[in-house]
Amino acid sequence: MGTIIPKIPRSILSAVRWHTIPPARLGVIGRCLVMADALEPSRNDPIRDIIRRGKYDPSQRYQLVLEQKKVRHQKHKAKCRPPIAEGSP
Repeated sequence: MGTIIPKIPRSILSAVRWHTIPPARLGVIGRCLVMADALEPSRNDPIRDIIRRGKYDPSQRYQLVLEQKKVRHQKHKAKCRPPIAEGSP
């Protein structure tokens, strides 16, 4: 019995896997997906607007997106940590 799902190139699978919190080195398709996801116009955020509208080359824009993702990830992690009880080591 043949498969219904076509063979998907590794670059596409990698792009989808890493687009939320990408590694610094990611292929072109992955970088495009990361930027498209982060800078999508429905995401109302002043910093994203600046990155979206600024005159940056693609590699600069990608680095700015990575920096913003790191900041957001750190804030999210801090918000999700359980409070430390007093007297705990």
